[in-house]
Amino acid sequence: ATIATFTRPGKSNDFQPEWLDSITPGASATIQIVEGIPVAISGTEIRQRIAEGRSIRYRVPDTVADYIAEHNLYR
Repeated sequence: ATIATFTRPGKSNDFQPEWLDSITPGASATIQIVEGIPVAISGTEIRQRIAEGRSIRYRVPDTVADYIAEHNLYR
């Protein structure tokens, strides 16, 4: 499987996949860094909003919000 990682605004973007090769040889070949329009949304913010009973609408796709609600995650 290929793992995609996205850059985030305000965060250090100095991650080098090759660092993982010292732990698991060849791991860097499975990682693709995707650069695009930065979106300042973090998983921590999503989990916190859910725990507080606040909406996550427009922060995650509807299918993700439905899955979180269906499985009662982060409450």
